[in-house]
Amino acid sequence: LSPDLNTAGQVVTSSWGCDIARDDPNVMWVGQYSGGQSYLSLDGGAIFDPVPLAGTNYSFYARDRGTMFAEEQTGVFKLRSTYTYTPVSAQAIAVTAPNGGESWSAGSTQAITWDATNIGLARIEWRKSPSDPWLLVDQVEGYLGTYAWTVPAQATTTAAVRVRDAWDANPSDVSNAVFTITVSGSLALVAPNGGEQWQYGTTHSIAWSAAFVDSIVLEYRVSPDSLWRNIAGPLLATASPYAWVIPDAPTATASVRVRDKVNVFSAASAAPFSILVPRFAAAPAVLDMGSVDLSQGATGVITLTNNGTAPLGITLVSSDNPRFTPSRTSLVVGAGGQDTLGVNYAPVSAGADSALLTFSADDPAAPHTVRVRAEAGAFLGVGDTQPIAFALSQNAPNPFAGRTVIRFAVPRSAPVTLEVFDLSGRVVATLVDRTLEAGAYSVPFGHGLTGLEGQRVGRLGSGVYFYRLRAPGVSLTKRLLVLP
Repeated sequence: LSPDLNTAGQVVTSSWGCDIARDDPNVMWVGQYSGGQSYLSLDGGAIFDPVPLAGTNYSFYARDRGTMFAEEQTGVFKLRSTYTYTPVSAQAIAVTAPNGGESWSAGSTQAITWDATNIGLARIEWRKSPSDPWLLVDQVEGYLGTYAWTVPAQATTTAAVRVRDAWDANPSDVSNAVFTITVSGSLALVAPNGGEQWQYGTTHSIAWSAAFVDSIVLEYRVSPDSLWRNIAGPLLATASPYAWVIPDAPTATASVRVRDKVNVFSAASAAPFSILVPRFAAAPAVLDMGSVDLSQGATGVITLTNNGTAPLGITLVSSDNPRFTPSRTSLVVGAGGQDTLGVNYAPVSAGADSALLTFSADDPAAPHTVRVRAEAGAFLGVGDTQPIAFALSQNAPNPFAGRTVIRFAVPRSAPVTLEVFDLSGRVVATLVDRTLEAGAYSVPFGHGLTGLEGQRVGRLGSGVYFYRLRAPGVSLTKRLLVLP
């Protein structure tokens, strides 16, 4: 406080609230916690005049010379002011550095200087170009006239600095001409840096270091003469490491590059690395087990090939039909290798049957499917074993040009009908229409041939036909093809 406050008659004890008018640093208030007095100065604290205020003072708020509030024990009071301020001298600010033509390096510490008169608080700002907004540097006492600025990493040839009154933005001054900020940035790739073997679908870290670079772009290529492909970006330069899911791009000459957005600074892998990719193939595409005896079942084999450069992990082999079961539900096929998978079929009734096997794997095209099919039936075996169910076999040969043979089985004495139809549903031949005893039967079919009923088969046009075996509670149908 001013020494005047401690002179005779103005001894202030328990000084409490205080404030300075935002628009005039000459206006100052000091309150007293007890005593019913407050003190007002209109000359920056040289002389304080007592102002009676009832009760205990808690705080002051001096928005400006005409708006001042006192928080007292008995309430909040707005103070009336008849004070007319006549400044001793006008306010003024003049930027002296940077003032045009300077070239400052990013990261260096440079002095922003100015001359100021009657500026309580100075606001320092800068901008990258005339089209960019002003950015706050700091706010400091106006009388200091200098500020140590750490130059930002924003390369430009059109920078400017502005200093102005922080309270009302007036007065204000800007660099007379633009100056330059140079950025000596750097990037270094840490990983992958050569020799790695990364498999498709796995996640690996790309790591880098950066100096004076705000944002970066990550790219990769599969050979020295191929184009760079985007991985991610723009990213913050501080975002290292980045989790990269390895793409389907098999190569032994891969490289990763990190660069800034405008490709001024960049760094790539010091040596090539490998991207390994498995490839799934199954043969046959459709596994046909043919005719399968109900009492014996059957086993088929699927050959699995990995034509890729990474081990092929088959994590699950599933079947949508419980009668067809794979011998293994998971396996690994080495890079460039083969393996076999058995498929067991256990029929429970006569007729056509099939399943869809699904292979879940770690190759790019997964999942995969293979169709398995079979024709279950009851056939006479060695020793003329009696059939245990009605069955209709595929004619043989098929397709045919002259004649073919249709075989079927009857497990018990029953009325049986065997007919051949064309695509329109018209019956072209009735080969069997009688009661048969249990056993296995074969009937020839073709132009000019005669069935069990003595009916001669007429001329057959080339194309698809259907033959159907019917018995009480049974209807079995197959397709045959007549060649020209």
